[in-house]
Amino acid sequence: MIVQGQSLQSIFDFANNGYSINTGIGEIDSLLNRGGIQSMMWTISLILIALGFGGALEKTGCLKTIINAIKSKVSSFAGTQTAAIGTAFATNLVAGDPYLSIALPGRMYSPVYRGMGYSTLNLSRGIEEGGTLMSPLIPWNAGGAFVISALGLGIADGNIENLLYIPLAFACWTAPLIGIFYAYTGLFSPKATDEEKEQWESAGEAIAEFNSDGTPKVEDEDKDTEKEGVDNDSDKSGQ
Repeated sequence: MIVQGQSLQSIFDFANNGYSINTGIGEIDSLLNRGGIQSMMWTISLILIALGFGGALEKTGCLKTIINAIKSKVSSFAGTQTAAIGTAFATNLVAGDPYLSIALPGRMYSPVYRGMGYSTLNLSRGIEEGGTLMSPLIPWNAGGAFVISALGLGIADGNIENLLYIPLAFACWTAPLIGIFYAYTGLFSPKATDEEKEQWESAGEAIAEFNSDGTPKVEDEDKDTEKEGVDNDSDKSGQ
């Protein structure tokens, strides 16, 4: 405002819609004529939608049902880590967006890791391996579409040979394999510290409960309903 003499309204306009200038040099104009919140809104809105969708699934009990089905098959940390990586990858395949593959598995599995006593850093690494890193290997995914367009690899005309970049992306497809290897060997798979557990409790984070065999505890709704009925009758009789 002081140096360039721009008004406060112009500054807010630049922040929202980006900066616009005509220098006469196309390369410089392409660098400067961009930015603003609106240019990033598709990413921001997608993240908000993903979080809202995950919250709806969580409140309706869908996430808990899915997790209970998975945990009834796998009870070990290695199996859970592998399932988290696989869930992130499957979300990538179905949803076609890496942000959903991070947000949904993160909400699904975080109570499980807390209940098992493992640091959620393991979950963060797992969904990155199955979500972010695997995204460029899926052609119809947003990450894969970006890689294909950036490298000029046209596959719309049936040029399937252009997908040969996939086996050469070693960092992408070897990362999940290394992560699963770490999970089964116990390497770089920290358990939650006392400080981390205190943070969970103070923040009121959801913590899953398991039976002695590693299967999830299923709440008996009939008993809860019956107990509530007995309590209500007791209250009425007391009045």
